[in-house]
Amino acid sequence: MSGRFSRRLQLAVSSVISLTALLMTSAPVLANGLSLIFPDPVSPNGQRIYDLYLLITVPAVIIFVGVEVGLLWIIFRYRRKSPDHWGAHWHGHTAVEVAWTIVPTIVIAVIAFLSYQELVTDFTPEAANAGNQMNIAVNGYQFKWTYTYDEGFTVNQNKSTDPMVVPVGTMVHLTFDSDNVIHSWWVPALTGKTDAVPGYTNQSWIKVDPAVLTSCDGNDRHVDPKTGGCEFHGECAELCGAGHATMQIDVLAVSQQQFASWVAAQKAAAHPSPSPAASPKPSPSPSASPSAGASPSPSPSA
Repeated sequence: MSGRFSRRLQLAVSSVISLTALLMTSAPVLANGLSLIFPDPVSPNGQRIYDLYLLITVPAVIIFVGVEVGLLWIIFRYRRKSPDHWGAHWHGHTAVEVAWTIVPTIVIAVIAFLSYQELVTDFTPEAANAGNQMNIAVNGYQFKWTYTYDEGFTVNQNKSTDPMVVPVGTMVHLTFDSDNVIHSWWVPALTGKTDAVPGYTNQSWIKVDPAVLTSCDGNDRHVDPKTGGCEFHGECAELCGAGHATMQIDVLAVSQQQFASWVAAQKAAAHPSPSPAASPKPSPSPSASPSAGASPSPSPSA
């Protein structure tokens, strides 16, 4: 391989690696705030998913780059240089064949074990019901979400309406059901994807870190101008029909006091007090009786 060609190959490989790193570390990749990496987690189960994601992704990227660079090197180093030339081959090399069978198997086994441990820790009914302080029933429809609270009212959310509101520092137990097709509720900063399946109830939970009320920075969140709370964005992660794009998710985290005020307002709107009945109209006054001492009218003659 000529020195000039070798330099070009090195430049191409380094460019690919640099571009991949740039895309993976960029926060707002697109104008709508999408990112190729998970946003900063603010719930314990979201944090553990994020840690697992990094634990798998970083070695995977290193292995991918190493394999691709090695493949390019072998292709150009041992390429066939003339019609009567045969490059090196590895067929029958027992040590190499055992290595590239055993090593990937070990890697996949480790990933499976760690993933299973995370599922057991955070995505079982026992985990969802451990110490829960409030409950919200999440229902998916074509094409909106509804959130039913313990207090007996329901919030309807589609592309342009009210978010789910939760208090910070509170263990919130979530149940997921669907009225028609499979949906998937996903707010990456809070928890993993949880399917809403017709005829079957899934469970999950969130517990938002109170620190978000003082630091609400990230491409997936913004400060709510009305409450000062931190609003997190997610979306349905299951292709559920023609209106799938409208099934956006917003979760607004507020203080305990603001949440209590919000609940009172929602209950008042859901169960308004009946208007008082109008007072009955007074009956007309009876005709005035003859004055005392007045002579009665004479009777007609027979």
